[in-house]
Amino acid sequence: KDGSSPLELQFCEYLNISVCPASQSDSFNVIVYNPLPQTYPKVVGFPVTGKRFSVYNDQGALISSDVIPSSTADFNTLYIPIPMGIPPLGFRTYFIRPSSSAHLSRYAKIYRHDKGGSDFTVKNGVVALTFDGTTGRLKIMSNLVSGIVTSVDQQFLWWKPICNKGIQSSGAYIMSPALSYPYPINDGNTASVTIVEGNEVIEVRQIFENWVTQTIRLYKSYKWPMAEFEFTIGPIPISDSIGKEVVSRFTTNLTTNHVWYTDANGREMQKRVKNYRPTWSLDVTEPVAGNYYPVDSRIYIKDEAKQVQFTVLTDRAQGGTSLNDGEVELMAHRRLLCDDWRGVDEPLNELGTTGEGLKIIGRHLVLLDTIGNSPSLHRLLAKTIMLGPMYAFTPSTQSFSDYAKSYNTMYSGLVQGLPPQLHILTLQLAKPNTLLLRLEHQFQADEPPYNQSVTISFSNMFTGFSVVSVTELVLGSNENIDSVQRLQWNVEEDTCSRARSQTHVKKPLHACRPQQHSIRTNPTKSSHLRIRGPRFAVQLKPMEIRTFEVQVKYY
Repeated sequence: KDGSSPLELQFCEYLNISVCPASQSDSFNVIVYNPLPQTYPKVVGFPVTGKRFSVYNDQGALISSDVIPSSTADFNTLYIPIPMGIPPLGFRTYFIRPSSSAHLSRYAKIYRHDKGGSDFTVKNGVVALTFDGTTGRLKIMSNLVSGIVTSVDQQFLWWKPICNKGIQSSGAYIMSPALSYPYPINDGNTASVTIVEGNEVIEVRQIFENWVTQTIRLYKSYKWPMAEFEFTIGPIPISDSIGKEVVSRFTTNLTTNHVWYTDANGREMQKRVKNYRPTWSLDVTEPVAGNYYPVDSRIYIKDEAKQVQFTVLTDRAQGGTSLNDGEVELMAHRRLLCDDWRGVDEPLNELGTTGEGLKIIGRHLVLLDTIGNSPSLHRLLAKTIMLGPMYAFTPSTQSFSDYAKSYNTMYSGLVQGLPPQLHILTLQLAKPNTLLLRLEHQFQADEPPYNQSVTISFSNMFTGFSVVSVTELVLGSNENIDSVQRLQWNVEEDTCSRARSQTHVKKPLHACRPQQHSIRTNPTKSSHLRIRGPRFAVQLKPMEIRTFEVQVKYY
């Protein structure tokens, strides 16, 4: 607020590995910032050292929270449910204080499951996960809202790489497995299991080996048919002088006809077919690596007869495939002892700070729903992974009332959240009183219910300033779109390529005949209409990105 001294904020660069010195005291404030243009609806969590806290929200009200003990380090994780959400382009402040006898956050209960026991199930009202009592692995996933029940066997495996100077070896750029099948992590791929349950979070912790562990979480307040899989892998052992390419594989009972889908840089979904290319006849020489595709944010399979879709969202770019019907496989970690001779000139064998090899922590969000419901889920949830909340900490023993006199405890940069279809790709100061604004429609035309064009007004979008004028630019923002002249070219269409992409039927190449299309080569100007006040309304079509220069007047 005006007249107040700036807060000395601390940020935690290693929250992904649960290291945060700023949150290790018993009394501190945390400002949770949401970079999305819609309300962030998920639980927030960060590491703490204590077991008992009182947590107050941005209104000074005491709220429930969970303290979940870590299985591998000397810290706990404090989870805070946020039923009101974090406002779009805004923040909420939470106040963490030492607890009194009347104000306790719940310390989670811990149960150990013995191998060889009966199957067990955890659920949160939306999703139920059943685990095999013998192997400790996931066995069945159920969507309790839609009634979908699917067998899902999730396990970790490793591919043995070729490591031979006379043959193409696996390396930084090349995956070259020595065999057509992967190895299990241990005999039977069994895991020891511990169940941890709090007010908000249920965890099933699996230990396959000392270098492969996983925590599967359900959040009780979530309304999505989703489970979170957080895995820790490494350092990958090489005492046997064999490199390893470790994958997470989900095996379901869905009939998918060797078809799966991967995203193109988080945008359009691309159809993939095993041992097939839509524009040429494929000579299959790499039955494993030749079916791996880039997965930037998601991969899914679907059973058209059952109208069921199984989707896995990733927290980073990974290789992914579906080598067998009903499977989803993602490359999680690699350690190799030979170079692939593609330019790096060294094996992919980074030793890390410990000198023993790299340890990685990754996360997959797994969705199970109908084909019709799935696009609205995976599109919106993928954004919460890519642009999750940011945390800023400040040590404090100040009371809520004293803090609120000097500082805002809640703020939003938007008058209201944007429609679910829209996302702000860019919002930056280009020059004084001038902003560069880039908007995208994040749904495809075949992804209902958000596959309609959306019109939005700039005049009542932002809280900190009013809009004076809007000029549309080309995508790269270096030219006014009205001055652009697009050339249209004469093209030839390969009818066989189109037929193959639609039917997967391979026609002989001699049967293909290009078709001439007579298209004017005259330059044509953009068809976009000029954006006029006072509403400054613009429309975005499915998958469209538009860029604007916005003149503003600050309040």
